Amino acid sequence: MMPQRRINAGEGKPQEKENHTTNLSVSISTLYFTSYGGTSEQIKVYSNVITYSVPSSLVPSWCTVNTYSGYFTVTASANPNSKSRIDWLKVTVGEIKK
Repeated sequence: MMPQRRINAGEGKPQEKENHTTNLSVSISTLYFTSYGGTSEQIKVYSNVITYSVPSSLVPSWCTVNTYSGYFTVTASANPNSKSRIDWLKVTVGEIKK
């Protein structure tokens, strides 16, 4: 094939990467629980992705997270010594909606 035809056919042209922006936000970014524990907060997930997750390895040991379609709940266990507990968790996204 002649050089001009290869260029016209797209050969030798660097592949363009698809540029997709992932959007993720949650309805609550700071949670407060009483020391009695057992209380839950529901957090809505707003995103342009099909799936999201809250990796259990990144959830504090004194919390339980249950995920559902479009939201998740965080439940804190009792805090018997009533000392302040501060930690964080991470929400990750999966496949982008097309």
